[in-house]
Amino acid sequence: MAPALTLAIPYYNAPRMLERQLEEFERYPSGVRLHIVDDGSEHAPDLSGCPIPHRHWRIDGDEPWRHHVARNIAMRDARGLCLVTDMDHVLPALYAAAIVRRLSLFKRGQAYRARRIWPNGTDVGKRHPNSYFIDAHDYWAAGGYDEQVAGYYGTDAAFARQLRRAGITIRDLDSIALMWHEGVVDDACASLPRKGSTYHARQHPAIRARVSRAPKPEPSDVFRYPYRMIEDTTDEDDDPN
Repeated sequence: MAPALTLAIPYYNAPRMLERQLEEFERYPSGVRLHIVDDGSEHAPDLSGCPIPHRHWRIDGDEPWRHHVARNIAMRDARGLCLVTDMDHVLPALYAAAIVRRLSLFKRGQAYRARRIWPNGTDVGKRHPNSYFIDAHDYWAAGGYDEQVAGYYGTDAAFARQLRRAGITIRDLDSIALMWHEGVVDDACASLPRKGSTYHARQHPAIRARVSRAPKPEPSDVFRYPYRMIEDTTDEDDDPN
């Protein structure tokens, strides 16, 4: 039986942020699953205390800015409604329960961006460009994230363009919020070079142009990096790759 909601989250050297996720998972309703992909971390995720069913993969090697690759791996065998997000964005249990109760709120052909709140509950005022509630079918109808721009910072806008070109409407969802833990020391990728570095897409005209065009990735452009399954605590018979 498919889960009501699958969380698809890349991980990179973020043990303390993972602890905050696991603490929230303790209060989750049944029907929520975690798909987590370790992007070659020095500090691998410790999921020994994870209270919800999960699948854990690891990408070989340690190269900067492969979060697009990790998202695709996390979504490879996902079914139904998914939350594609980052490690520093936590879905509070209150909202997880509301989603499980009201799955009919989410429609195919639409991707939803939740509000963001600070840990004190106040509104951030800006939605996260890389967090979507989306059906797995629609994720792949858009082609998944473009791994040809993996390895560069500042490429997130491409997926939103891919969604729109695939006929998928992006809607703001005010009834659900994600909690943003900005400034966590070990936040995923916080230590990696960003704006002004050689990894910034703006420093590379070909990468910048591809992000602007946002073509649908070809099947051969997905799952380009070697990876392996580390653990599977789900009880499904389907092949988790």
